[in-house]
Amino acid sequence: MTGQASGNEAKASDPPLQVSTSVGVVVERRESENRWIDEIWMPVGVIPAYPAGEPWRLMREAGGVKTYLARVVSLSLHRAEVESYKLNLSEPVPKVFIVMTRDEDGALPYRVELATCAAYEAEGYLTSGDEIVEPVPMPPELAVWVQDFIDSHDTPDEFIKRKRDKAPALVDHKFGKDPIFEKTGRYASGKGDGDDG
Repeated sequence: MTGQASGNEAKASDPPLQVSTSVGVVVERRESENRWIDEIWMPVGVIPAYPAGEPWRLMREAGGVKTYLARVVSLSLHRAEVESYKLNLSEPVPKVFIVMTRDEDGALPYRVELATCAAYEAEGYLTSGDEIVEPVPMPPELAVWVQDFIDSHDTPDEFIKRKRDKAPALVDHKFGKDPIFEKTGRYASGKGDGDDG
């Protein structure tokens, strides 16, 4: 896990605005029973703090299902997404969202693009329809790491009492403008409804 602070006047005691760790993304490839689709590629998990290596390493093969360690990617947490992380951890099963994009140049049809704990960030990749965006269960040690980040940034804002503005003073009547605070119309003369002129 690494931390990176930014800002003009970050204090030594301030928590970093962003932290990162590496995760290995596990993807399954299975034969499709649909006659229009040959195979199905689906992210199924992440392995925390996994060292970098060759992408698409075959981990196991059984019953027509191949399980690959597709790629090691950086999983970053940003201060701006703290509310999204809190919502994620409040779910019965917290998730890591995996984004896979088409890889026209690669030996395999997809490339792992992103791992994130913020659903809204992953949702942004659903625009073209070629991407696969799937949630996978968040391992407990990652959940602890995310919670620590939330705790370091989730400080209530200091309440600052707003001072009320004073009402504007009556201004001398200027030529061509109606006075703001004078009665106009039928009640301006001070006569009531039943009074005759």
